[in-house]
Amino acid sequence: MSGNPRQRTRLISLEPDLIDEYGHYLSFNERLAEACAAAGIEFIVLAGKQCDPQILQDHPFIRPTFKLRSWDAGVVPSSPLAKWQFGLELSAALSEVTLKAGAGKTVLFMYTASLGHAQMVEKLLRWRGLTDVTAVMQYFRIHFENPLRARFVRKWAPFLQRITAGNRVRLVLPTAQSAQRFEEAFGFQPSLVPHPSPAFSDARARHLSAAAVAERSSSTRIVFPGGVRVEKGFAMAVDAAVHLAEQPGIECVVRAIHRDGVSETLETSLAKLRASRCMIADQTLTPAEFDSFIASADVLVLPYAASHFGERTSGLLVDAMLLGVPVVAGRGTWLGDLIDQEGCGVSVPLTRSSSLIEGINQVLGNLESYRAQTAAARIRYLENHSWERLLDDLVSSSR
Repeated sequence: MSGNPRQRTRLISLEPDLIDEYGHYLSFNERLAEACAAAGIEFIVLAGKQCDPQILQDHPFIRPTFKLRSWDAGVVPSSPLAKWQFGLELSAALSEVTLKAGAGKTVLFMYTASLGHAQMVEKLLRWRGLTDVTAVMQYFRIHFENPLRARFVRKWAPFLQRITAGNRVRLVLPTAQSAQRFEEAFGFQPSLVPHPSPAFSDARARHLSAAAVAERSSSTRIVFPGGVRVEKGFAMAVDAAVHLAEQPGIECVVRAIHRDGVSETLETSLAKLRASRCMIADQTLTPAEFDSFIASADVLVLPYAASHFGERTSGLLVDAMLLGVPVVAGRGTWLGDLIDQEGCGVSVPLTRSSSLIEGINQVLGNLESYRAQTAAARIRYLENHSWERLLDDLVSSSR
């Protein structure tokens, strides 16, 4: 990364959902902090006000700021006051940062943005006259909305035209799939940003990609890490795991972590899992322990629903690829498309659990070949997806 144009740049990550270690919010910003430190760029995270005190103590660059989660502040259509609260809290935080840190270019980045968030940030920059502040808003919430609706297009087209003509707020998208749907609605494609692994720094990812394919044990271990979530195919995962665990020499491990209460359907699947020969992973793991958990698999299974992951990325797929573990996932998803493109596993139609089982058996039947293909895929992936590339893309907005 060239140093001079960015010497006085600071990057501020807007992360209202960062309150604990759940999800990738913390690890994503830890990796971004490492990249900023290497580039000599000041980095600040504006997190949820309920952020765990231990996280704040361990990460001085994280500041508790937002009372509402990103969904409530920018997605729920009936909460205009919530959007203003988000804007006022951001405005106060920017005043504090500028006062303490002094002059310089500031780039705001929101990973989980909606068009509502982008609109509020654009209004704030105009209202405050913050000429040294720009924003990069990733339209992550596109998979929860339907931009092809005529009413949606009429509502948002003028705003999108305004920010596209200007240089203060840049809308970006996470996947080619979401960009295609966006273009169908609005007639143009925002740029895509790199999607590095939240689990691994660039140095660690390069080390993994250069490592030889590890020796495997005599037993076969199949890991289902998605957790107790309908959209992550928990019921289908349990059905497949229970069936496969009956076969000699196969060990199935199902992650059974859930944050909130579960539905009756999921409770039925949990009961079926408890009564089976599967191993249940229901303990909270440290990041290092979770990486080891993924690396222990011969095959990783991610039966995520196309309704939620058709246009949405998965850090677990990238992590598995970097660790050399082939993946089985559903067709019609970002995961399945990447697998088909790179050959790092098998994509299957998620119409029934037997299709998932067939895909797993396909990988197991030619495991060494799939492991070699996965090792080659991770090298290609890192050419375009690194923390350095992401940071360079973000701070280029300050030029």
